[in-house]
Amino acid sequence: MMIHNLHKKILIGLTLTVLAVGLGGIGYLYFFPSPPVNKTPPGEQARPSEKLMTSIDAYVLAESKAKQWRADAVLAAQNSAPAQTSTNGQAGEWELIFVSDAKKGIGYKVTIADKIVRGAEEIPFYGQGGVPPADSLTAEQAIEKVLKIKGYENEKIISVEMIYGPGGSQWYWGVKTAKGTVTIKAAK
Repeated sequence: MMIHNLHKKILIGLTLTVLAVGLGGIGYLYFFPSPPVNKTPPGEQARPSEKLMTSIDAYVLAESKAKQWRADAVLAAQNSAPAQTSTNGQAGEWELIFVSDAKKGIGYKVTIADKIVRGAEEIPFYGQGGVPPADSLTAEQAIEKVLKIKGYENEKIISVEMIYGPGGSQWYWGVKTAKGTVTIKAAK
């Protein structure tokens, strides 16, 4: 009987110890959370602001490369790199796709990073393109419009994209947030 009580006391003691350690660990994590994680991948440094570009900066660089591909090349789509777009519409990396009437079903993707053409290649692409109107909204203006929409005031911008709309003749901005993508006509 005495051994049975001793085992019972040891079992109760171990149970209470495990509970105390578990609750203590949870309390520690609650009151002392881990420090923020550096989002920059190992071996890379965050881009300084002088390496950021507006959508217009990226377009000018990419268009000259696309014109070397086909003289009649026109823009079909433009995207900033995800998680690198600031609320002022600037990003360190952009991808632009150009099309040509002479190359049906083929697009020409130009990648711009740190204000330098980093790559250009033909890709399968079915769509139309055109010259963006000089008076269209900038990426920054599109973002400003989205941040004024109720429920989006404090949303973090993931990326922006400008596309030549269905049926041609109309440009649209897509502003991507965690809530989803908001589409806005690029015409002012």
